[in-house]
Amino acid sequence: MIIDYPVKYIDNQEELQQLKQVLENSMEFALDLEADVNLHRYGRKLCLAQFWNGEQCWLLDLRVLDISCLREILEDPAVVKVMYAASFDISLLADLLNIQLKGLFDIQTCSSLLGNGRRSLKHFMKEMFDLELEKDLQTSDWYRRPLTEEQLAYAATDVRFLLEARELQLAQLETADLMEAALDAFQKVEQSRFQEVNDPYLRVRNAARLTPYQKIMLKELFTVRERIAEALDLPSYKILRSYHLIGLAQNPPLTRADFEEKELFQDKLKDYIDEFLLAADNARISILEQNSQIKNQVIELRRLLHKHPELPGKESGTEKRIHRFIRNFAPHHTIRNLGRFSSSYLYMSEEEGPAVIFRAEIDAGTGKDNCKTEWTSREKRVAHLFGHDGHMAILTALASRLYEQPLRRGKVMLLFQSASGNGKGAQKVLKDKRFQQFQAEFTFAMHNVPQYERGNIILVKDSFTPAETSLVINLTELMEHLADEEYRKAITAAFSNILLQIPLLAPDVEFTYLQMGKLTASERPLKAEIRLNLVALNDEIMDGLQQQITEKVESICYEYRIKSEIQITASLPAAVNAPEAEEILRSALENYDFTLLEKPFSWKDDFGHYSRISKAIQFGFGTGKSEVELGSSDYDFPDELIYEGVEILISILRQLDMI
Repeated sequence: MIIDYPVKYIDNQEELQQLKQVLENSMEFALDLEADVNLHRYGRKLCLAQFWNGEQCWLLDLRVLDISCLREILEDPAVVKVMYAASFDISLLADLLNIQLKGLFDIQTCSSLLGNGRRSLKHFMKEMFDLELEKDLQTSDWYRRPLTEEQLAYAATDVRFLLEARELQLAQLETADLMEAALDAFQKVEQSRFQEVNDPYLRVRNAARLTPYQKIMLKELFTVRERIAEALDLPSYKILRSYHLIGLAQNPPLTRADFEEKELFQDKLKDYIDEFLLAADNARISILEQNSQIKNQVIELRRLLHKHPELPGKESGTEKRIHRFIRNFAPHHTIRNLGRFSSSYLYMSEEEGPAVIFRAEIDAGTGKDNCKTEWTSREKRVAHLFGHDGHMAILTALASRLYEQPLRRGKVMLLFQSASGNGKGAQKVLKDKRFQQFQAEFTFAMHNVPQYERGNIILVKDSFTPAETSLVINLTELMEHLADEEYRKAITAAFSNILLQIPLLAPDVEFTYLQMGKLTASERPLKAEIRLNLVALNDEIMDGLQQQITEKVESICYEYRIKSEIQITASLPAAVNAPEAEEILRSALENYDFTLLEKPFSWKDDFGHYSRISKAIQFGFGTGKSEVELGSSDYDFPDELIYEGVEILISILRQLDMI
């Protein structure tokens, strides 16, 4: 690069004062800066300032010079400073020297206003003056001394043609009537400043892909790296590359020996292993503290749900409380209003894998709560006496774990289901097209079981809960005309005979409502109604019972010439375990004790519906022999079991190779 104009290198205050006198008598000059910003040294460092007044170029060595004496000139708006892409240099002056530059004419800004785009100085000079700039030197080490002849020539050329470019652009601005717009734009550039970054460690490449706990580790390791870089006056990347830092955050060494085994901690970093080890320990303490806070929040949520129970089909408040909590843990997809008050939260991986549902019930039941705690039910006849509040808490805690430890493959749906006790909740969920798109392979549901050893896993031989069907039998009118007395005898006989015969077919039948005639004794009964619940070990037995009862009722009614109607008002299929799901459960929980029961539990649950769309299993986990029975007015789900339940579900995901 040929320099055919005078260039003076200044590295002493005496010659700087001489330049000051020249600039004080100038109405305009070109200005540029060379700096090192975390490229060859740590932090931001001014290296060189270039001035051109149209006759001579001055190169100021900012490593040894204090140019605060030029502040008045640089801040004088009447003196024009011609620069190219000035925002970064103006920010450097403000940040490092507290100089607020005024009187700017920015060639790049002007070029953009004139419709020529925001080109680099190299392209601008080529187009405007047919001049080739060697921009490779831009990233050279400007802090090193002495500077090379090539660097000095490059620096001088950067400002040499700026004044001429300004003259050409002034004419173009006048022609286009853009002078006022240009002045406004220049003033905006003069306000350029570096923005403070609140969490600089989050700007490390790929930091966004880390889990929340890994980001805590990254923050501590990043802080140590910056401290070492500053002490050695080296850019951060020369201490540890970003991908090395991310790798350490994902798999942090636990001991000094672990650090020493890594090739990263040889040579210059060997003396700093203890600092990195302390940072990793501090991160683990922070993670434990944060994890403890989340655990307390989950417990508070469980107690809040217990305090505000809601009957099946009326769980609006419960659903909203769950949603407000889980949204903090960034599910990939949320579906609300599944069958009115059911909702689901989906966590996914980019890699294909199993589609798994974990389901919890959100409805409470009728009953009085006598647990005498601060979170005792506020409803007189509604309470969580079967631990559904605990089941919900386990799934919300699992959401926090899936947020902290994303799935390696596959997808998980956390399903909070409404109306599990009346047979309507699961049916409505399964009918929803949004739910159908999930195409579950496995569905799991846990139920707490008191009076079994804590940590014991309980399975039932045929089905966890039985099939249950609610029937309504209406006796309406005669098939043919009879006298009043005969009619009364016929409907009374049919009613009585049905009540006698059904228990012979179904010994476990429960009559829930019986009505015939009116309270007025003088009026003959015109109709009768029988409501009953049937319980069977499995769906096949239930189908047989329903068929036998239907045939028996029709036979009795035919005998007495009475018309009848039989209606199913609710149906709960048996929760029969899929062998494949049971095998996964047993393998995942091989360190647990298993108990196999012969008879299903008696409580109502519609989980059996999920067997129709997936390999489903419902199982129990013991809460301790000293616990009161489920359904007791004194029952309160033990808070300490929430995270034991979470670990069971995590073990299932590990067995499926999903985390």
